[in-house]
Amino acid sequence: MTAIGRHRKLIYNKFMNLEQRKVKIDYNAAKEVIKEILDHCKLKVDDKNWPLLIKFAEKGGIIDFRFLMEVYRDRVQQLLAAPKTKTIFI
Repeated sequence: MTAIGRHRKLIYNKFMNLEQRKVKIDYNAAKEVIKEILDHCKLKVDDKNWPLLIKFAEKGGIIDFRFLMEVYRDRVQQLLAAPKTKTIFI
């Protein structure tokens, strides 16, 4: 999840390139784009986990890649946010 979030601009640009070429961005196309980036990072995703990474952004058989990238941006921001601590004065 972190690798996708950190490389979301590159992934977004690849999706935009597909959209400009009028390629239908379905589950398999989105999987290939993200898999290419993860392979570059030397990360492997088990086949049973791919739906968890992509399917939530599917609407009518098409992946809403803008929504997908927003979700990953938010997730990475939450992961990287400094933990909230309470200060106790004695």
